[in-house]
Amino acid sequence: MKIRSGCRLLLAMGSSMAVCVAAGAQSGVVGTQASETAVSSSVPGAKIVGDSNGALPGDSHVRIVRLSDVKGTLQLDRKTGNGFEATMPNMPIVEGEKLRTGEGYAEVEFEDNSTLHVTPNSLVEFPLLALRSSGAKASKVNVARGTVYVNLESTKGNEFLLWACDMKMTVAPATHLRMTVEGRKRYCPSSMGASRWSAVQRQL
Repeated sequence: MKIRSGCRLLLAMGSSMAVCVAAGAQSGVVGTQASETAVSSSVPGAKIVGDSNGALPGDSHVRIVRLSDVKGTLQLDRKTGNGFEATMPNMPIVEGEKLRTGEGYAEVEFEDNSTLHVTPNSLVEFPLLALRSSGAKASKVNVARGTVYVNLESTKGNEFLLWACDMKMTVAPATHLRMTVEGRKRYCPSSMGASRWSAVQRQL
């Protein structure tokens, strides 16, 4: 299957379930595949665009998300108007912030001990960190470039959404995956274990 996209995505998954929605150049539905899916691109850049950050009426945006581990060179854009600034361990991560690594890496820890490991030369954004009225935590992470490792605990009810290359993936609890975004092509290797994939193309 070949569709148009803006960057290359390499994805390796462990157990549990994930659902992908990819934005392409033609409308239609593409089901699961057993082999690697290659996607070429005509859309420049790796900027991820969404119509909404996923916030709902009644949401609270008070979350306890932090940089639990920091090594080497990395910076955080804290929406202060000063752009990216040096950061340190235990710095809170707030909705709307961006994390950029140079020759360093970071671990972002969520309330239930789920983690997001950000490798060197990566850029991630946090457009949604919400507490639903039901008590569930809703997190959305945009991976603009680089490699991240997602390790979710088995907490039920929480929402975790990854965006990359105009593709969104809802990641279920107890999922462990690696995602890489780079270059001009996107590759989605077949899932492992109990994972299940589907892709939906829409006309742009």
